[in-house]
Amino acid sequence: MLPSTVPAYSHLLVLDDGTLWVGQWDGITWFPRLPGHPGKRWDVFDPSGKRTRQVTIPSHMRLLDAGDDWVLAVVRDSLGVEALAVYEVS
Repeated sequence: MLPSTVPAYSHLLVLDDGTLWVGQWDGITWFPRLPGHPGKRWDVFDPSGKRTRQVTIPSHMRLLDAGDDWVLAVVRDSLGVEALAVYEVS
């Protein structure tokens, strides 16, 4: 099945455990998001190519690394100041 938009994906992240995180294309990144926008969706594939889960992170975060139950991200506050943060994934 082909994606409904082109480009369909904006980011690829291969982790040490062999998983592939595929960030879905969410349009122009500098375009302001509407209030309540869920953020960027990532599809997670195991080394065999099977999709194991989907993770959504807020738009103000940039994913750097991840594990089974955590993500490391750069977080930007309302003033544009960036900080590193680790979050639990449930």
